[in-house]
Amino acid sequence: MALETSALATKIKEAFDRQSDKGISDDKKNKDMEKARKEIADEIAEAIETFVKSGTVTVDTGIAVSTTGSAAAQSGFTTSTGTGSIS
Repeated sequence: MALETSALATKIKEAFDRQSDKGISDDKKNKDMEKARKEIADEIAEAIETFVKSGTVTVDTGIAVSTTGSAAAQSGFTTSTGTGSIS
């Protein structure tokens, strides 16, 4: 699945909107602002994690492998690193 930048932007805006909509009294302003910053940071971190995990990892072909078994039932593993991309 392709990365959806617009969905990430929506989630970040929603995090700011939720905090902006809260009323803050003068006597609790500093404490409430620190709490709001923490909540925004948590929501943005969650949105970014969801965004990154929604991507598809595509690995280039041609990675060397080592296999064992018969022609009909092989198992194996890569023997070198590959290059991939998230889309």
